[in-house]
Amino acid sequence: VFLDAAGSVFNGYGKCCTLESWGKPQPGMKYYAGLDLALANDYTVLTIFDAKGNLVDYHRENKTSWEEIIDTVGEKIKQWNAECLVELNSIGSVVYEILRKRHGSKITSIHTGANKSDLIESLKHSLSTDFLKLPVENLWPEMHMELSLFTYKMLPSGKLSYSAPGGYHDDIVMSMAFANKQLKDKANRPLVAFPTMR
Repeated sequence: VFLDAAGSVFNGYGKCCTLESWGKPQPGMKYYAGLDLALANDYTVLTIFDAKGNLVDYHRENKTSWEEIIDTVGEKIKQWNAECLVELNSIGSVVYEILRKRHGSKITSIHTGANKSDLIESLKHSLSTDFLKLPVENLWPEMHMELSLFTYKMLPSGKLSYSAPGGYHDDIVMSMAFANKQLKDKANRPLVAFPTMR
């Protein structure tokens, strides 16, 4: 796949990819998760980071019933005792409400909408400053595919629009963006503010 490098969002992300195995819950460690819910043929993706910014676990699936997704995702959240940020889209409200009933204040929500640019720019900053650590390519090749292909274009308004190229997915990217926000909002880790890219 050839893309103009000028349109690639996460250039240089590979230097963050140093993790060679998945983690296990550690006593005293806090965990933060992001949940991107599937629409149509997309994937539901849950990514989990520890308070140090290491991506320790994930869940990714599609074409599964909502009951199964809620059970599986809920089990992961319980296993890691993670604070999870859930996207509210046309299908997210029901999933969010059920997870909220099961896990209480561990579950919070976000409307992507106008927040998408800020979420992506924040994720880009976290990767460029080593705030996050990701798995090596052979551990999660789908993640590397999404990060390498994720792109932007300039709108007539002068604002940037972020997305995967046609025919590709960005569910992992968005899940990571939600988890990154949760980590920055909740964990006591200093971070230099990232100026909005224009």
